[in-house]
Amino acid sequence: MTSESRIIAGADFAFIRDSAALVFVSCTDGVYRVERERAWKPGEKPLRPSVVFAEAMADVDEMGAESFCCDDHYLASVLEVTEECDVEHIRFPSASDAIAEAFVRVRVLFGARRIDLTLASDELVSELKETTGRPTPGGGFTISHPRKPGSHGDRARAFISAIYAHEFGGGVAFNSDAPMTGGARRIQRKSRHPLPGDAPGYMQDLPPRR
Repeated sequence: MTSESRIIAGADFAFIRDSAALVFVSCTDGVYRVERERAWKPGEKPLRPSVVFAEAMADVDEMGAESFCCDDHYLASVLEVTEECDVEHIRFPSASDAIAEAFVRVRVLFGARRIDLTLASDELVSELKETTGRPTPGGGFTISHPRKPGSHGDRARAFISAIYAHEFGGGVAFNSDAPMTGGARRIQRKSRHPLPGDAPGYMQDLPPRR
């Protein structure tokens, strides 16, 4: 990495049925590169949030990440640990349309060859390829992931969160669920970031790793 690289951590927290995941993404000259991943999978007993948060913040410190982005699950705990570690917290949107638009934006970045998955795990690549999207009544769009033992698209969500923070961390008020392109419009099939047609996987046609 060069001195101009910025690193942001994206996370998706779950402690009982699903995994907690952490993905570090750097940005150098407009290219986003996965640098490191970590996942905590529940066993016979649920994960201990205090342990996961402590280990996650230790990784954030080691990687020198300047920001930490996740959704509002366990928001109070996230705010507490990020404040204690003096790390900027960026809220990933919770509205389904805004989430869908975040995934659409990443698909566009893949098409522009601005994402490098060289160091990405097979699990992350698989979760991205298995992500699906479907229209909802009223012109909206929703994103879903297949449920597997101990996983529900957690790495993919963490990765998308990191890209979201890189793209808009300095230019959007994160105290709202505004879609990534601004405003409150719903995503339509005629939007400037076209949605996939009838492909079984939302990102099934990801380009090869760089």
